Parts: sequence; structure tokens; C-alpha cells
Amino acid sequence: MDTRPKSVGVVVGRFQVPYLHPEHRRIIEYARDRHEHLLILLASSGGLPTMKNPLPYEVRKHMVLEVYPEAQVEEIIDHPLSPTYWSRDLDTLVTNLCGGDTAHVVLYGGRDSFLNVYSGTLMRHVIPASLPHISGTEIRSRVTMPTTTDGREALIWATQTRYPIPYGTADLAIVRRNAEFLLIKKKRHEGLCSFMGGFGDVGESDEETAMRERTEEILGIVITKPTYVGSKPIEDPRYRDTPDGITTRFFRANYLNGDPVGGDDADAIEWVHRHDLIERLVPWHRPLAAMLLGS
Repeated sequence: MDTRPKSVGVVVGRFQVPYLHPEHRRIIEYARDRHEHLLILLASSGGLPTMKNPLPYEVRKHMVLEVYPEAQVEEIIDHPLSPTYWSRDLDTLVTNLCGGDTAHVVLYGGRDSFLNVYSGTLMRHVIPASLPHISGTEIRSRVTMPTTTDGREALIWATQTRYPIPYGTADLAIVRRNAEFLLIKKKRHEGLCSFMGGFGDVGESDEETAMRERTEEILGIVITKPTYVGSKPIEDPRYRDTPDGITTRFFRANYLNGDPVGGDDADAIEWVHRHDLIERLVPWHRPLAAMLLGS
């Protein structure tokens, strides 16, 4: 029986595209044709799907094995601090997968691959470019709305298998003389009112979200700096009977002066006395009012 250690060609990539493009195939086949064993490590962010990393590991693994069933496919997670630590993790993973013997292991990559940041101890080989650069970002940008049964099934699968999303919002109560609250009205709420608020933008604090929403929904007034009241999950009807939900950070500010005018996101505005507040609100904002009146 031949007990010599197998030579292993290792390819590391994200492959965050709907198909393996020619450059992917060229690098994989370059490694495969020079070794007894082909190991493909799929890099993952460790987080939820994003525009940059839309495909989970299992989907990409299936895509690779469809074309290269002889390959061993494993996952490697990005390190949050430094490529140096990621290189250490890569060496450890490959060493364990190869039974501790890495003398016949070679890492392969293209000119702009992970090898540019790799600082580990394994042998490496940069494969010279022979094709024009192919951008995964550009490929993803060309993906169009699915119009087939398979495409619709894929979208449904993605929503069925992802983690529940806890959406974050900020809402603001504007108070006058500690007795009246300035609320907004929207036609689809059938005469009921709501506090102003909405989803935060990336890079925005909760306080900034509350103030931005105020300027979008009510104009013409001056208020004090918002103070934090508390947070509360709300039964937003858009996510009713789903695993997803909204937790809002609730603020209050005192009215100082000015004549309020409804902004683009409000069909009308109304001052409501504190005694009528809860019954005048949409049901999912009533717990916020109870928290506010009890503070």
C-alpha cells in the first residue's frame, strides 16, 4: 500500500457569483492538474448576506461541486482583526485537513487573489494572468430580476433560511406644555395618528435618525434636543406573522415655537391632548404612548 502523503493543491476564493467564471475555472484546474488532491476553501464573512457577499457557504459549495465533484470543499471565516490572524487560521485549517503534514501542500491564487495578504508558512504559487480581469462585483450588478420558477424558488428559499431580522427604528414624541403631543397622520391609517419616526440610515445614531425623521415629517418648528425614553418591540403590521420584527428607540422633545407644517412623509398633523393620546394612535404605537405617559 502506498503510504506516501498526497500532494494537495489549495484554492481559496469567495466565488460570490451565480456561476464559476473562466478565471475561476482556470485557477482551480491549474491546481487540480498538478496535485493528487484538490482542496477548495470558500471564504465567508461570518455575517448575514450582503450585496458584497450574497451567497451562503452551502450554495457556493454546491456550485463548485457541480463542476468539480472530485474536490474537497470547506469553509474559512474571515478574521475580524487582521489578515495576519486570518493567515494563521488558514494554516491551522489546512494543516488539520491534511493530517498535520503540509510538506506537499501548495496554495494557488491569481495576481489579485488572497495571496497578496497571506503571511502564513505554506508554499504558495501565483498563477500568471492570461485573461482580462473579471470582476465579481460587475457580474453581481448585472443580475436581473428572476423571471423563472427556479429564480422565484431561490428568492423564497433565501427568505426561508436566513436569520430573523431585528429591524431598528427611532421614533420621536414632541410635547407642548407637557399636555399635548404633535402627531402625524397618514391616509392609510384611516384617521388614526402616529409618532414620527422611521428606519435609521447606515452610520446614523438613533438620535440622528429621530431628528432626521422629524425634519422629513414636520416642518416649521423649533424643539429641544431629544432625550431618550426607552426601547420597545412594536407589532408593525408589515412584519406580522413573520420571524422578523421592529424594535424602536423612543425619544421625546419639547416644543419651543413655530407653526408646524406636515412634510413629505405626513399627510396631515394634529395636536392631541395626553388624555386622548392612546386611543388616537395606531395600535402598534400605543405601547410607546404608555411608556411615555408612565415616564
